[in-house]
Parts: sequence; structure tokens; C-alpha cells
Amino acid sequence: MIPQSKVSQWLELRPAKYRLTMLVALVLASGVSGQAGITTNLNVAYANVSASQKLDLYIPSSTNGLLPLIIRIHGGAFSGGDKSSEASSVPALTARGYAVASLNYRLSGEALFPAGAQDVKAAVRFLRANASTYGLDPNRFAAWGWSAGGYFTALLGATSDQATIFDDFSLGNSNVSSSVQAVVSWYGLYDFGTMDSQQQANPPVSCPTTWLVHNAANSPESIWLGGALPTIPAKVAQANLTNYTFTAGYLPPFQQAHGDNDCLVPWAQDVELTTALTNRGAISQLTIEPGWTHGDARFASQLTTPALNFLDAQLNPTPLLTARVNGGELEIAWPANAAGALQWTSDLSTNTWTSVTNALSQSNSTSKVVLPFDSAPRFFRLAK
Repeated sequence: MIPQSKVSQWLELRPAKYRLTMLVALVLASGVSGQAGITTNLNVAYANVSASQKLDLYIPSSTNGLLPLIIRIHGGAFSGGDKSSEASSVPALTARGYAVASLNYRLSGEALFPAGAQDVKAAVRFLRANASTYGLDPNRFAAWGWSAGGYFTALLGATSDQATIFDDFSLGNSNVSSSVQAVVSWYGLYDFGTMDSQQQANPPVSCPTTWLVHNAANSPESIWLGGALPTIPAKVAQANLTNYTFTAGYLPPFQQAHGDNDCLVPWAQDVELTTALTNRGAISQLTIEPGWTHGDARFASQLTTPALNFLDAQLNPTPLLTARVNGGELEIAWPANAAGALQWTSDLSTNTWTSVTNALSQSNSTSKVVLPFDSAPRFFRLAK
């Protein structure tokens, strides 16, 4: 009897005169089997100070091991947005073997700096403290955000091993780390004090004189920090994430992207952070996209796969194997960027695996092996 947790899919071949059913279990190197759906946990409370302190957690239903986690953090100028906006991105992430958490935090209309940042760190501590409950690998957490969410993801990366103003241990799990092992940030902001001078130096083409002035008292950052930025230099310095890179004992790998036609956040913010990271010897990959605006739809359509490839390289998640019967042949396929050799066994109890030596075909996105079809159960994995 094969445990259901190891079953990836049933494949059926129905010739005209008889029916033959073959079970193919796709067992992956880190123990995650092919995805049969998503288990959704909505509005999980990670702290109890505010109704805003909730997260949604999406877990691939068919799993057999601890999952790497992507923590998605929405933007919205520190004053708006909701975790539900991340739901549409979940299938692409879970299909690559990740669990996904999207979280809310206190916005500036409810609580000023640094409350929202303290919430984000509390949410990471909660997820790590409850990793075994949800089947998560506490050593493989990644943060991925955009705009103000990019600020929070970079904050997690820059401050994870330091005691800072962003730590409020009264929110729970004070003995648990809020660190992440990789960061993806799109069109983020990191140093509020330099944004206006950066826009003046390189004004966006579509708004050369009308870009958002951040030093104004009604800017999103001034509102969140509680005063016009030029009048509160000490608080601006506290919020400046590049300052924390200088004192960090550990900086995870970063991947950043920005458009050079951004009227809300200057692309030089990412250059500034990348420079600070690389000066400390950290991995920082930065792409500046010509003509792209703030929130440009091309970030999601063109950069999601490169971001996942980056996270794959850092966190070693399990690529998704798929199988189908085509005539008298069995086709096994997986993402072309997934590392590892295809192996099979007919008996999981022996832990003896045989390499598949059949010819490998590849396209831009998929690797595939075609095998003779028979009715014997076989289990496949990608082994690194």
C-alpha cells in the first residue's frame, strides 16, 4: 500500500479493449510531491494588539516534507493595501514548491512608525515558531514585496540579526528569529531622506516636474513617520535601511528591480541599497527596467519567473515534476532551470534509486524525458 502523501497523480491509459491504470508517484529530492491543490488558512492571527495583525497562509496540499516559505508583503504607501491582493500570485509560487504567506500590518492611519514594521517582524517570528504546525522549513524563509512592501522585505533582510527599533517582542515569540534567507523587492524605497534629491538628479520622462515630493508634510513617508521629513532627521535616520547594512552580522541575498520611469519612488533607491549591500559583500542582483513605471504590470508578467529562479538558487526548493501517458509512452517533465538528475525506484523502502539515462529534451522552460510505458509502479525524483 502506497501512502497517499506520496501519491502525486493517477495516470490512466484506456485502450479500446481493456483498461490499464498506472500509478506514478513523483517523489522529489526535498520530500515534496507534485501539487494536488492548495490548503488555505485565512486570517490567521500572528499577534493580538490589532485586528490588522492577520496573515493568510497557502500550503501545497500534497506534501511529504518541510516546505520553503515565501512571505509576500503588499504595498500601498504605508497607508493602504491588503493581503488579499497577493492571492492571484499564489498558484505560480506553490506550483514551484513553495508555501506562501501574505500578511497585513498596521497602516499609518491606525498606527505610526515603526508599528507596521514591528508587525512584519512579529509575523515572521510567528511563522517560524509555528513552522512544524504548518509543515514549513524554518531555515528557508524568503520575503518578497513591492513598493512599501519592498521596504518591509528589505527591512527583514537588513535587520534580521540586529536588535532594532523594529523589534517589539511584546507581540509574541520573543525567543524566535525574524530573519529571512532571501529577499525580493520590486520598486521599493529604503532611504526616505534621499528620494527627492534622487528624482531631481534623474527626473522620470513621464513626470519631469510633477513627481511625488517626499519631503512634503503630506507625503506617505512623512505621514507614517509623523512629520515632514526635513523636520525629523533622527527618525528619518532610524527608518533608513541602508544604515542597518553597515552593522549587520549577516545579510541574505537580495534581488531587486525598478523602472526608470517611476514617478513615485526613484530608481536610485535600489542603486543606493545595492551599493550598500555589495560594499558589505552581500549578494545583490539589481535590474533597472527602461520605461517601466511604478506598479508596471510587466513586473509580474516578466519578472516573476526570474525571481522564482533566484529563490530556487538560494533556497533549493523542490521543482515540480509532472507525468502523462502519451500513447505507449510515459513523459516526465520538470522546469528547465531545476537542477538535479532524474532517478527512479520501484520500492521506496529500499532507498535504492536508479538514474534515468534516456535522452533528455529541453525547451526554454521545460525538460522532458520519454520512457516506455508499463503497468509497474515507479517513483521519480530529481536528486542533486
